[in-house]
Amino acid sequence: FGYWLGKWGGWSLLVKIGRLFRISEAQLQEVKTEFKNNAARAVFLGRFIALLRIFAGPLAGIAEMPYGKFLLCNSAGALIWAGIMVSLAFFLGQLVPLEQIAAWVAQFSVLALFLIAGAITLPRWLETRKRSFNPGE
Repeated sequence: FGYWLGKWGGWSLLVKIGRLFRISEAQLQEVKTEFKNNAARAVFLGRFIALLRIFAGPLAGIAEMPYGKFLLCNSAGALIWAGIMVSLAFFLGQLVPLEQIAAWVAQFSVLALFLIAGAITLPRWLETRKRSFNPGE
């Protein structure tokens, strides 16, 4: 879906999004050219890099990478990525009991929840406090 989105209208959408982030069309054209020159490598390695994984398909479509080549690179990257992840999960499962992994995930989740809550509430609290010390603002 991402490939076809990029191929049939992705460039105009990318230019509009680029304007929101103050990225000129010339800069986007440079990125498109660079991606085109390294498309196979970018799509294959995109499986291993979270943000690139999301954008590799649409960028391949925008760069007019042939669909067969995109499918081959994307599938090969996905198969190798999945094999590595399954192997890591298997070996980690052999080394560490599932209960221990679940405990670590629970601890991390609690920590992440507090960090997210703090990131949301702290700026608001600081702004409120700043206004109370500077009532004219």
